[in-house]
Amino acid sequence: MALGAAPSSALPLPVVVLGIPVHPVTMEQALDWIAARIAAGGPPALVATVNLDFLRLAHLDAELHRILFHADLVLADGFPVVWWAKHVGDPLPGRVAGSDLTPLLAARAARDGFSLFLLGGAAGVAEQAAQALTARHEGLRVAGILAPDAAALAAPAAIISAVRAAKPGAVLVALGAPKQERLIVRCQASWAAPVAIGVGASLDFVVGVQVRAPLAWQRCYLEWAWRLLRSPRRLGWRYVLDLGFLSGRLLRQWRPASTALGRAAVGLPLPRFVDRAAAELWIDSSAHQALPPVVVPSDGLAFDGVQLAALAGLRRRVSAMSLAGLSARQCAQLQHGRWERFFSWTKG
Repeated sequence: MALGAAPSSALPLPVVVLGIPVHPVTMEQALDWIAARIAAGGPPALVATVNLDFLRLAHLDAELHRILFHADLVLADGFPVVWWAKHVGDPLPGRVAGSDLTPLLAARAARDGFSLFLLGGAAGVAEQAAQALTARHEGLRVAGILAPDAAALAAPAAIISAVRAAKPGAVLVALGAPKQERLIVRCQASWAAPVAIGVGASLDFVVGVQVRAPLAWQRCYLEWAWRLLRSPRRLGWRYVLDLGFLSGRLLRQWRPASTALGRAAVGLPLPRFVDRAAAELWIDSSAHQALPPVVVPSDGLAFDGVQLAALAGLRRRVSAMSLAGLSARQCAQLQHGRWERFFSWTKG
């Protein structure tokens, strides 16, 4: 994963959802970006598809949070992610589900001539998925298939060698979160594929090991209920934890901060932006500031969605960042997203 490698002109400023920047793109825009990144080559890119369980795990797991914070493209895979963005007044255009992305990317790969490597899944699933996708999309090239065991994941030299030899355009990693994201970050610089995507259970859906909810359920935002009915033992406790996490975030959303972290001095002011384009210009013009830059929000100004996204965008470009002069509510907003992992700050 190359920090800040994604061209700023190609992706809009992210929407911050519970501390994780999520890109406000449609499925077609996501496919266009992935195809363009593969064609351009350059530093390897990480694409993450984020649902409510990802958000919960990221709050518990600082390493996963950092991976998602710095990922090149983060997609809203799950209605709760889309709902939260709308709830805080900074909406996303809609859901971009990883289970939809995989077959659509296969179609784009067949059209544009790049290849895919299928990594993960249970024994035989990746092979069956390759057969199914190549049957559906004439001209699709599956450069490689691998279902690594625990030992191979712990010492991934063989995985890296297999991907390097195959030279795919994109690696689809189906290991579930956070295992797949950790493997990508650990290996992608060595396996040298232009794009790697964590696709979770997508290969299972391709071959029918798991069955997608009917369209009527999906349109009513009830796909989670369909999956729970089909796999109550596997998903029941996870959904309880996810619901508890979401409820807790709602209750704590505006709770005053109890502490302030770090030390900082007066430096770069944070304005109120008229739109996302203005925030992107501010990030570009601020990139030359001495490290770490210090941002002092306007007195009494609560962070809105675009301001938080601007802070995240600038932070992705620098090695460290300190904030000074924050109100209690501003501190609470940063703590709400667990951004003490990325910033230090003091109250005003």
